[in-house]
Amino acid sequence: MKFRTLLTITSLLAISFSNAQAPPNYVPIGGIQGWWPLDGNANETANNTWNGTLMASPVATFGHQGVAGTAYLFNGINQYITTLYPGIGGSAARAVSFWAKTSLPSPHMTLVGWGGNNQGERFACTFNALTTGVSTDLGNTAMTYSTNPGSPVNDNLWHHYVWQCNGPSQANIEIYQDAVLLTQLASNGSNPYNASTAINTITNNIPNASYFVDIARLNFTTTAVPGGFAPSPAYFNGSIDDVGIWNRMLSTCEIMQLYTCSLSNSVITVTGTNSICAGQTAVLTANGATNYSWSNATNGAILTVSPAITTTYMVTGTTVCSGVISNTVTVSVKPNPTITALADPTLICTGHAATITASGASSYLWNTSSISSSIVVSPTATVIYTVTGTGANGCSQKVSVQQSVSKCLGIEKAALAEPAIFYPNPSDGLIHFMNMQADMILEVYDVLGSCIYKSEVQGNSAEIDLRGQNYGIYFVKINSPSVSLLKKIIMKQ
Repeated sequence: MKFRTLLTITSLLAISFSNAQAPPNYVPIGGIQGWWPLDGNANETANNTWNGTLMASPVATFGHQGVAGTAYLFNGINQYITTLYPGIGGSAARAVSFWAKTSLPSPHMTLVGWGGNNQGERFACTFNALTTGVSTDLGNTAMTYSTNPGSPVNDNLWHHYVWQCNGPSQANIEIYQDAVLLTQLASNGSNPYNASTAINTITNNIPNASYFVDIARLNFTTTAVPGGFAPSPAYFNGSIDDVGIWNRMLSTCEIMQLYTCSLSNSVITVTGTNSICAGQTAVLTANGATNYSWSNATNGAILTVSPAITTTYMVTGTTVCSGVISNTVTVSVKPNPTITALADPTLICTGHAATITASGASSYLWNTSSISSSIVVSPTATVIYTVTGTGANGCSQKVSVQQSVSKCLGIEKAALAEPAIFYPNPSDGLIHFMNMQADMILEVYDVLGSCIYKSEVQGNSAEIDLRGQNYGIYFVKINSPSVSLLKKIIMKQ
């Protein structure tokens, strides 16, 4: 039974650690001692060792990225977070990073701190220790720093801060606000500035006293220390987000990275044409990362594609802030219209006119500059006309139609006005008819009186092919309610 219980506990611990959320990609990992994102709890996620405890129920609030439940709001009276991390002792190198927001110009408030009360035995990141502003508190000594122009600590806006040092005295402490190094200022407070105060942070050198790192409160000892004092805790009134501690100093590049990356959500954006007509090319450009690769095995920020159907492409890239990120873009392919263009008649005599009609689109543009669906033409020689039709979806297609022109040999000029004229005569067997009527019946007879061809005319022109017949004389008979004609035509070789 004990073995089974131990196995269960071990499994639960494994699940707990595997589900822990690691620090974001932009957080420097080298030398990190703890990372408390404060995303709905006080857990430490860099080492999964120094979890904190919420004291007096601070309220989860909107973090510096504007997301609900990713920071804590403290009341400045009794709310804080105590952690299991003992802090960094002596004058060893250290860096503390966090985001903070407050509207109060006073009183003395601690954001992150640990250590004792004697001079030099404390390391506290504070506001308003002596006067309004950013300050350090080493225990019985403090120092203020100038803030960025227009960015006081009490403007009720989120600011990013880094306290760090790697030296023996208070003069070696650097403070950054929004990645800008602040200037140390001497102050005339009740605890005077002393640049030469040695840094000798204690972590646990008094029996029964705790010096673990606290967030939003300075963990003063409960018993007076010889040569020091034990004032009431200096709680923080405001919001805190993303607390990190390192056992080394951070580079200016890392500080800038913590500030800028935390402000931005790293995403790949894709610009370019995402809707094309069939046969066209789309050029897509990715931004926001480096080393891009596309799902069609293309590398680089620019992708040129000409898909036959609507296709989705994925692009993957890397960023300093977020590591590997990806995005997708869909290129929609719209169909082109099916355009037809017909000439009526397809063959005309010189000086006569034909009508060419296009269909299948919403709008048209001819090479004659006409924008009508049909044009009337009267060329003097055979011509090819081109029309571009555009559909309702904006896609277009171009088609061409030939208008044939003949000199119409064998037709007398006076006969051009007659109904049902035909040419050429004599003919090689391909005979064209003009001035026809839709109700006419066209028949062809040989010299023996046999009907070798018969059809009903469908328009104002017609064409028959007798090239399979013998050479000789034939008779063309044309009948309608208003016309009855019988004409001779000669078939010659």
